[in-house]
Amino acid sequence: MALRWVLIVIADSNAMTDAEEVVRGLGLHAAIAPNLAQAATQARSLRPVLLISDQKPDAASAPPCPVLIVGATIDRVQLKAQILALVPEGSPPPSPAPPPATATPVNAPEPVPTPAAPPPPPPKQWMVITSADPGVAAIVDLALLGLGLDTASAADAGQTAAKASELKPQLILCDLDLPGLEDAAAALANLRRNPGTSAVPLLLIASKDADETLSKAVAGDKTVRFLKKPLDAETLRLELSRLLGGEETPPPAAPEPAEPAPAAPPAAPVSRGAALVLEADPAARGVLEAALKDAGLSMIAGDPAQAMSVLFDLKPALIVSDLKAPGAAELLMSVRMDALLCAIPFLFVADMTPQEVQILLPGGDPATRFAKKPLDPAVVKTLAVALTSAPPA
Repeated sequence: MALRWVLIVIADSNAMTDAEEVVRGLGLHAAIAPNLAQAATQARSLRPVLLISDQKPDAASAPPCPVLIVGATIDRVQLKAQILALVPEGSPPPSPAPPPATATPVNAPEPVPTPAAPPPPPPKQWMVITSADPGVAAIVDLALLGLGLDTASAADAGQTAAKASELKPQLILCDLDLPGLEDAAAALANLRRNPGTSAVPLLLIASKDADETLSKAVAGDKTVRFLKKPLDAETLRLELSRLLGGEETPPPAAPEPAEPAPAAPPAAPVSRGAALVLEADPAARGVLEAALKDAGLSMIAGDPAQAMSVLFDLKPALIVSDLKAPGAAELLMSVRMDALLCAIPFLFVADMTPQEVQILLPGGDPATRFAKKPLDPAVVKTLAVALTSAPPA
């Protein structure tokens, strides 16, 4: 039976995850594309039964299938009904029949089942951002991928203290360019005197270098760091990780005597094809999608249980799989033993020690690499480029 694919092109990662889970819950296969042009390319091989997108395709990028336009927020119940209306054969498989009832003795009271209480959701972890710069929030969102922190905004020091008292955040980012914060050292002292912010790790940012007073206040304090704008997502992520881990880092560097020459703009990533991603964790999948896009790879989310049948249709440039997923090591062995698929490289990810990895992965396979969770986007990008740049020696 041919696989029924649904192409998904949605910019917002949360909406994309909602749409993907609804599609897979209906027994369909989901393929994620970063834009409509990539979706049109994938449609030639997948022959999808539906395209779900947050933007209307033009004549050149419209696939030969129904198109469902969605908004920035997904209503799962409504989306499910819309998909069933457009793809009537994509309804979910029937639920398994209940077990036969056992005979109940005469006059015996009917047993009353006790529903199991659902486990409580894990508490959210927060980062309070105090800034009037619209570009700061966008860079912070990129830097926080995979760190498991939600963000809350504050407009001034008073709101920062109130948010901190309410949310008990793991981190506070304070923009020293806010109106009224001319004295950076005094602003730091006020945050440390306030009971709600006195013990919370602080990341201070500003468009100017730290002066001598602020440098002395920051030096040697594991709970305070300073970064000069413009912010870089990878550097910001590193400093946030250090603050969360309580690592001591050197004080801010002295101002440079002269501005360095502007760096040449980075070259556009080379298109390397599609990567089949077998990862159930939405946070890890978000990090993988961004890193693979930087490496020139589009992402197709797959089901580990049906991976082998999908491979013959997709012939992906790379397979990315959680090594702890059931059947992950067996999938590698099956691919390596198949004459048509044996050259496909693998990138495994997991929160495992090197000793645990060695037990599951055979040594000496040049087309297999491993990245430890929590994932570093730069490491994933480097490994993906190395695996797809040229045939392994």
